[in-house]
Amino acid sequence: MLLLFEWNSIQGQLPFKVGNIFLVRSILLTVLGLLFGGNPSNISLKSGAILGFSRLLNGTYNLLQITATIICGADVVGAMNFTKLATTALWQYLLEGKVPNESMVATILNVAILNAAFVLLKGRSSSTHVTNDELILGVVMLIGAWICRSYADVVVGTVQEFMEADTATQMVINFVWDFPVNLFSIACEGYLIRKDGLITDFIPGNMYSMNTIPLVLMASFGGLASVLLAARDVNLVVIISYAGYVTCVYIKMVLLKMKYPDQPMDVVALLVVIVMFLLSVTYKIEMMRHSEQLAMRPILDIAKNLSGDTRKSFFQAIGETAQNELTKTKLEEEHPHNE
Repeated sequence: MLLLFEWNSIQGQLPFKVGNIFLVRSILLTVLGLLFGGNPSNISLKSGAILGFSRLLNGTYNLLQITATIICGADVVGAMNFTKLATTALWQYLLEGKVPNESMVATILNVAILNAAFVLLKGRSSSTHVTNDELILGVVMLIGAWICRSYADVVVGTVQEFMEADTATQMVINFVWDFPVNLFSIACEGYLIRKDGLITDFIPGNMYSMNTIPLVLMASFGGLASVLLAARDVNLVVIISYAGYVTCVYIKMVLLKMKYPDQPMDVVALLVVIVMFLLSVTYKIEMMRHSEQLAMRPILDIAKNLSGDTRKSFFQAIGETAQNELTKTKLEEEHPHNE
């Protein structure tokens, strides 16, 4: 999607406002969610307010990320998206008290160093057609974007009503809130950032061209896929997004090579991104393992104070309870309409 935004830019500027793309997406996906039975009235006012604030931060993330893409290129943005490891770990520590273990901290530091190395390589590369000032501005905007997005992701995970809602309801809640958020984003971009705001900027589809249609479809598909995949396996969404960052960087390098055949491809920079991808996947696996250990710690603390036979009975009871819950969940999945 980042490449499509860059493709639609004309002399370093989009003919439409960034928020307009996401406004059209919110209309399409809200209607789709309602058609499949989404019911946002099941969410309390307090939870709705928290979710609304998280969508505002998500809209800020979209605006900053796409603006950075236009300034310094999709490849830099794709690589810098691995910043999410550090920002997510920061908010999980501050908001939930989750302390990463030594291995996770080492991985975060390694990714941060590789991020810096990638930016330095791009700054010195002959195939980079942006100035150092533009690179620095883009990096600062991306760090700010991921601080907003990571906070929003962590906060949403604490809203139990939303996490337990069906997929269609989650879709409606997310994208209904995107209406005011995207209108606000269009106003900010037009009247505060670009200084070329017009009332027609708020009309869905304003200033679109044939090149914009793939962008709208990709943005909508991405939003739909993230909701559907998250309902099945959140970790799968994360790994797919990591793979997308690497693919984005590679495609941008190929396009630059086609445009400037006399200039060499930044193979070292690509290898740096691949290493960041592998480290990020390793970090995700380690985080899952660490979370399981933290969840088991209270049980293990209780078991330490029990005698041998009592401890054995204690763990047998836990195993039987877990097996019963697993069987119950499996039956509910096979017969969802049975009472």
